[in-house]
Amino acid sequence: MSRTFSLAAALLWAAVSASAQTLPDDVSSFPWVLDGGTIAATVRAGDMVYVGGDFSAVAPRSRVIGPFGVFDAATAELRAADPSLTGQVRAIVDDGAGGWILSLGHRLVRIDSAGRQIPWAPQPTGSGFFEMRALARDGGRLFIGGSFAEFAGQSRGRLAVVD
Repeated sequence: MSRTFSLAAALLWAAVSASAQTLPDDVSSFPWVLDGGTIAATVRAGDMVYVGGDFSAVAPRSRVIGPFGVFDAATAELRAADPSLTGQVRAIVDDGAGGWILSLGHRLVRIDSAGRQIPWAPQPTGSGFFEMRALARDGGRLFIGGSFAEFAGQSRGRLAVVD
């Protein structure tokens, strides 16, 4: 969590907590978060703290779903999410077992049907910057495309297949 993000959460937490005199350094458990941007101005007036800036939204932490969510197509109800995920999802494919495999740019993450991360071993290896931007599944095989030269310790030129 960025320092700006943490500061905003701390300020908003102070606004709703009458007993808050000082704030701890670790504000990761506070109930409010910002959706991007920075705080440009804050003013405390009585028991209220006003926060403004170029962020796009403020939300209760309990409603933040992270960069991936599963929604019911008919009702738009949120079915699964993992707010602990960080990064930008580049590609999604079903895992064939009710869950999903996500490319978060430089790493793969497997999510079960309830939205929880489950252990997933194959990853790009080697040095330098790389991304995975395409995923496709054919039966038990997963095809991974991106800008990597090695995958799971083996030389691969932008395409890897794992079982």
